[in-house]
This record gives sequence, C-alpha cells and structure tokens, in this order.
Amino acid sequence: MTTGGFQAGYFSMTDFTNILAANIAAGDTVETALAKLRQAEGAHPVAVIKAIRAVMGLSLAEAKQIFDASPSWQQAVLANRALHEAAIAALISSSDP
Repeated sequence: MTTGGFQAGYFSMTDFTNILAANIAAGDTVETALAKLRQAEGAHPVAVIKAIRAVMGLSLAEAKQIFDASPSWQQAVLANRALHEAAIAALISSSDP
C-alpha cells in the first residue's frame, strides 16, 4: 500500500510533512491529504499537527483547528478530548483538601 506515493511503513515527523506537502502539491484537498496521512503507520496527532503547521505556514493554534475539524481524525480528536477532560478532573480532585 502507498500513502500518496510513499510506501506504507513507519514514518518520521519529517516524512509526515513531506507526505502532506506532496499530496497537496498533487492537487489533493487538505482533507484528502489528511485522510491519506491517517492511513500512514505511526501517524499520530502531534506529528500531523506539526506537518499541517509546516506545510501551510500556520500557527500552532491554527494547525490544531484544522486538525480538530478533520473528519478523518475525529476519533483521535474525541479520544484526546476525553483524556484531557479526565486529566483536568483528576487534577481538580487531587487539589481538594
């Protein structure tokens, strides 16, 4: 299987940036390119957000907004949101006397 012209396998953060850039340069929409990254082994939210930021020249907040809005990554977004909420709740309960 290929991921936008790249052989499937484990990719580094630089590879994710290159894959995203190549797919967009080939005419893919940002969402289609993100969907292809979702297929890449080892793809994770931090790497994809960094790739979005590097390729599109965006701030971290802007790149995260694009990632959070991606239908291809909604499962990861929801899981991260639940983890974040659980961590906040644990911190609040541990600070109560």
